[in-house]
This record gives sequence, structure tokens and C-alpha cells, in this order.
Amino acid sequence: AMYQRCKAIDPTRLVHYEEDRDAEVVDVVSTMYSRVSQMNCFGEFPMAKPRIICEYAHAMGNGPGGLSEYQQVFDRHPHIQGHYIWEWCDHGILDQDEQGRPVYKYGGDYGDYPNNYNFCMDGLIYPDQTPGPGLREYKQVICPVKVRALDLASGKLAVENRYWFSNLDDIRLLVEVKAEGELLASQQIRLEGIAPGATNELQLELPSLDGRETFVQLRVIKATATRYSAAEHELGQYQFRLKESTRQLQPFANPNATPLQIADERLDLTLSGSGFALRFSRLDGKLVSWQQDGIELIERSPRLTFFKPMIDNHKQEYESLWHPNHLQIMQEHFRTLSWRQLGKAVEVTVESLIAPPVFDFGMRCRYVYTLSPNGQLHVALSGQPYGGYDDIIPKIGFELGIRQDLDRVHYYGMGPGENYQDSRQSNWIDSFQSTVGEMWEHYPFPQDNGNRQQVRWATLTNRHGAGLYVRPDAPINLSVWPYSWEHIHAAQHINELEPCGYLTLNLDHKVLGLGSNSWGSEVLDSWRVRFEPFSFGLTLLPIARGNLNPAALAGLDLTINGGRNLA
Repeated sequence: AMYQRCKAIDPTRLVHYEEDRDAEVVDVVSTMYSRVSQMNCFGEFPMAKPRIICEYAHAMGNGPGGLSEYQQVFDRHPHIQGHYIWEWCDHGILDQDEQGRPVYKYGGDYGDYPNNYNFCMDGLIYPDQTPGPGLREYKQVICPVKVRALDLASGKLAVENRYWFSNLDDIRLLVEVKAEGELLASQQIRLEGIAPGATNELQLELPSLDGRETFVQLRVIKATATRYSAAEHELGQYQFRLKESTRQLQPFANPNATPLQIADERLDLTLSGSGFALRFSRLDGKLVSWQQDGIELIERSPRLTFFKPMIDNHKQEYESLWHPNHLQIMQEHFRTLSWRQLGKAVEVTVESLIAPPVFDFGMRCRYVYTLSPNGQLHVALSGQPYGGYDDIIPKIGFELGIRQDLDRVHYYGMGPGENYQDSRQSNWIDSFQSTVGEMWEHYPFPQDNGNRQQVRWATLTNRHGAGLYVRPDAPINLSVWPYSWEHIHAAQHINELEPCGYLTLNLDHKVLGLGSNSWGSEVLDSWRVRFEPFSFGLTLLPIARGNLNPAALAGLDLTINGGRNLA
């Protein structure tokens, strides 16, 4: 009856009603929060009427993740006509606390009961209308000009026009070839003669390449203005790797290096060389001090971690899985500390057990610190689980607190914005310079943020250029916070965040994808992290007042192998 009345009032409008999932009455069939596999099934067995997914991604807090996988299904099946994200804007109310600090308030903050707490904070843009990472990701995922690689060696690409009615005569590609952040060549290509729905091949002009890792980066530019964008608006971006690094690294030599001195005492083990000293506690096996030229680098001892501040999209996992198993309060139990001479280097091995209280499961962990006379420290980390817990966890990572003046970050990895396994399409691999403050994503409800994937190297320095260089054995995740993870996890409003007096440096082996499970899809299997055996490693090297720039460091061999290249 309602359908007939709608048509009598205005026969031009389509009628949608999600509960009519067989479309017996309405014009459009739809479901809500159907998972990717189910949407693919709908597309493979289409109905007579067009289909939409009237909600499919819950943009609450850090997320949504998994948009790219959904879009691949939507693009594959003509039967699926569209999709809607919940929702556009966060609805926090800007207020001030007793100290005059800004704070976004939500359910319960005004004495209202009952309430849904922060469940009104679920938009692609923040309450002040600032775009969040979710909107930037969504923009890239639905870019109407798709580019894919055909034969990169010869520079052949395919360009697909996903517009329904417009050709691409008003679109151009800005193409750049970069070798580990250095621009080698650029060109502009106009996309003429590509009809709606058509795909054309494209030939790039490629420069000669050296031994460095090299990427081709493409920006899709719309030349003229529209009602929603200015001229030269960027519609999207793509990146393809032309070649892996094949260059020969040069040995790293410190002309001031002297043989390492070892002081093995009852409570401490101290290793010292020219201008530096590292001290390990024999009470808990921790690296408690690292002084370079008399200045302390470490403010909180390095440690393996398997938990990070909860994000809204992991709340269900937290409440049903992680919190009941006490993952947020896992404790490290020291077992042994031993050392041995390794050529001119010294190797310190620490065995420990990381486990939650009460439960009979955990991780048997090993830290292997190898210090060379030139001051570089290689850390090899590994773990073997025991007990019956083999489910998903937030991460497998390595955390340390460093001096808070080391707040200038330069890294070669995925950026410029935060990115996670299932939310990275709007980022690419390049050399980026930022600050800790700029890398922090200001979610109105504090939670894990700021992750950068695929990091090949990073420097954290002060305004004089002195600080710390990080080179992982294999690309890792990087994030840096002015707060401890415990503080972020406990905070419920932005005014509750208090700097901890040091910077939390996260160098993570694996980080769980975001998903959309504050209301929508769980993290897909491909992007999950499990409580399983692991091993990874990295090299840490102090930098003294900019004496070595990152590009030069990237070309040095920092391996420690039986005393080779150590002096």
C-alpha cells in the first residue's frame, strides 16, 4: 500500500526498502552489511532488479577498512548498482573542560540516560568537517579512472574509464619515476579517445634505472573545474614498482671506533665504546640505558608487545576475546641473560616469557642484541607460543620510549597519511618528512592511529639533526606517539590525553587490519594477525648532529655477521 501511494505521488522515483530483500514490491533489491563473499555471490547470481548495499562500511573511528575488496566486487558485477557508507559526519559536540581545553562530547556527557556513548562518532569526516583518513581512502577506491600494469618492463599500462557517460578527454596523468624518493623523470599524458566503459593501453617513457628500488607514480588530474572541485583537481593516484633494489651496499666504517669494553657486574651488564654505552639490567633483562655522547636515548626500555590501543572497529574483538583473555595486561617474566664475543661485536641474548595473568598461554620470547664497535645495534626478535590461544591479536611489535626532542621523522615507506593492511589505497611508497605531531591522527575518541606500513628505513632526529636511524631487516610498520599506549587506550576524550614525557616508537612486525566491525564487516582473513611463531629484526644506529644523511645511510651495509664490517 505504501509503495502504491509513493508511486501515485511521484512515479519518477525509485522505491527502496531493505526489509523487502526479495524485491517482491520495491524497485531496488538491497541488503545491509552483507560481507564481501556474499556480495560476490549476489553478483554471480543476479536478480531481475538492480541491487544496492544500503549500508556496507561503518566509518567509526579508525576506519573503515576493507573498502578496496568490496569495490572490486562492485566493479566486477553490473547487477550491483551502488553502495552507501554509514555515515558522512561525526556528531560530537565541541565543548570545553574546566581547564578550557577543547573536548568533543557525546552520549552520557550531559547526564543523559540511556545513551549510546560515542556511537554517534561514526563519520567519514570529523565534527569540524575535516576529512578523515576514511574519506581519503574511499576517494581513491572509487576513482573513476582505473590504471593497472600490463608490462612494466616496457612501460605498458591499461587505463579504464569507469564513467557511465563521459569520456576522458578532460583527464590527464602526471607520471613520475622515482628511485627511493629521488625523481628520475616525469611526463604528462592526456587521456583522449577513451569512451565510457572502455579500456585503452598506455605507453610510458621510462628512463634508465640504477640499482635502487624504483617506482612509477601516477596522479589522475581533471583539468577543468566542476561544481565540487577546482581546476586541476586530483581524482586519484596509482603506484607500481618497476624494480627491486639491486645495488651493492658499502661497508659502514666508523674511524673513531674502538674495541668494546665489557663490565659484567652483579646487577648490570654494560657495553661501551667510543662515545657510547649500553646498560642491561640483570634483574629483568631490559636495556635500561643507551647513552650517546653522554646523552640518554632511551626513556622507556624496549619490549615486545602484542597489544595496542583499541580502535572502535575492534571493540567487539576486545570485549569478547582480548579483554577476557587479559591481552591488555600481559606481563613479561624474565628468564635468562647471557652474552658472548662475536668477532669484534658482542651479542647479548635475553630469554623471557610474555603471558597474561591467570591463563595458561603465552609467548616464549628471545631478544638478541648485537652491538658493534661502531655503535650500531642489531636487535633480532623471535617468539614461540604455548598454550591453547591461537586467535587474532592486535599486533606483533617492538616498542621503545625515546627522547621527546627526537620529533622530526624522515622515513622511506608508505605515506603520506596513516595506512593499514586493509586501508592503504590512498598512500604510496616514497620518502616522506614529517613530525610526530603531524603523524598523529586526531580522532575525537582516542585510539590507535598513525601507522605507516612498508617502512624500509626511518630517522628520528631533533632540530640539530641528531637522533636515531632505524633499518629493519624487512619492511615494518612504524608509528610514533607523544603518549604511551596505555594512556591512549584508557583515554575516552581528547582532553584526557597527557604527554608521557617521551615518544613511544612502535616498530611493528605485523599490525591487524582495521575492518568495519564496530557495526559492519570483520577484518578479512588476509589482514589478520594471529598469536603464532614470529621472527624479525632491525638495526638501530645513533646519528650525531646530522653527520650522516638518510640517503647515505640507506646505501651502507649495516649487517653484523661474525665480526664482518664492524670497525
